[in-house]
Amino acid sequence: MQGKWLATPEPSIRRWRARLFGVVCALAVLALVAPVQAAPPPSYVRDIPIPPGTQIGTGSLAVKCSLEEGGVPLSSGTVQVWTSGALPTIVRPGQSLWVTSIHSRLELPAQTTDQLYAIGARKLKVKLTSSKLLLRDAANSSADLVNSNNIQIPTITLVQGQPIVVTLGQSHGLKLGPLATQGPGVAHLAVGSTSSQVTLENASGTPMFTVESACPQPDPPQLTAAVRIAGKRGHGQVRVGDNYPARWVPANSLVGSTGFAYRCRVAEAGTFDLAGSGTQYGSFGPGGLVFNSGRRLEFLDTRGDATLGPEAVARLITLIDSEPGGSTASRIRFTLEYTHETTVHLLPARVSLNSRPVIGSTERLQLGKPLHFRFPRNGVMPPIVLTAGSPGIGDVWLGDEAFRLQPLTAAGRPVGGPLTATCATPRPLVPIFPAVVL
Repeated sequence: MQGKWLATPEPSIRRWRARLFGVVCALAVLALVAPVQAAPPPSYVRDIPIPPGTQIGTGSLAVKCSLEEGGVPLSSGTVQVWTSGALPTIVRPGQSLWVTSIHSRLELPAQTTDQLYAIGARKLKVKLTSSKLLLRDAANSSADLVNSNNIQIPTITLVQGQPIVVTLGQSHGLKLGPLATQGPGVAHLAVGSTSSQVTLENASGTPMFTVESACPQPDPPQLTAAVRIAGKRGHGQVRVGDNYPARWVPANSLVGSTGFAYRCRVAEAGTFDLAGSGTQYGSFGPGGLVFNSGRRLEFLDTRGDATLGPEAVARLITLIDSEPGGSTASRIRFTLEYTHETTVHLLPARVSLNSRPVIGSTERLQLGKPLHFRFPRNGVMPPIVLTAGSPGIGDVWLGDEAFRLQPLTAAGRPVGGPLTATCATPRPLVPIFPAVVL
């Protein structure tokens, strides 16, 4: 019974509304996509190899919402939500893109359960009525998660002393789109508005009341991903794989992975393709991805992987075998010399992910088989610190890279000298991270 109370004195009405606010607003924004903490345990940044042209992000985001009855605001507050999604890094002008593998989760403390229980509530029924995402800047479009999926949120049974846990896309990720591009240029995914209805029921299943929540589009905007729009004009829709797991993170944080493709050169072996992905984690506080000029942005727990295809491996084996003792090499060690990133409205304009070489994994050399390296071999790379610069939309882009490949015997002894590979900055540029600088 929307907007109605069942035989309840007026003081209780006000008390129930106040206690319900946190639940309603939190559930209202549950489906928001965010790529935004205290340093997490290493398990938060586990390796998830992804193909070139794909980016995935999981983060938490604070969203302001209001509780309404019949369009009349009753109260307002801020709610934290956790969510993840995957989308392409590069599309052609005129193409549409989708966000896939959307997973969302919200956990409200046991105290909230006990407060609702005390007023006679035993169940919650939630209906998400709208949850929008915007593609802006080199695009001007939006899509609604509700229109893209058949979202059915099971009735929540309240259990005293237990938190309220709600998830979306638990068994299979949700999708959102299509989001049309214009370009060429850089398009940014931004959080839009969200609304929902929540009904409380008593032990007999009788509705106690229904209220609405509204979470307007954040201002300043909360950007969650950057997409490069480049190349010849294209048609159709682009969507990446939809089987990436959510990586839950602490409040006010972000962990993101980007798949890339390099064109690399070894002096004696010519050029070849290198595919890989990198993962970083950041803790940015309750402001989300909005920073005042001069604010430090610290990225932690950086890891990466790199793959050489069978053709490139065959050429490397031929080169190694041509050297004295080369036939004894059965393994090869990867060492990252450097990887650079370039920035806009962030400082420095060019940053290195590693100040000294980083030793990666050692893999077996096999003709006809790819080589999959990970780096560092153990642990994570040192923190990367950026500073918010002049006001505007800040972007981080993948730059050039260099690495060494050292052939080894089965016993781990070096065979000859290392092979050095240099990789030019990918074109079009591969986006890594967007932010708003005030």
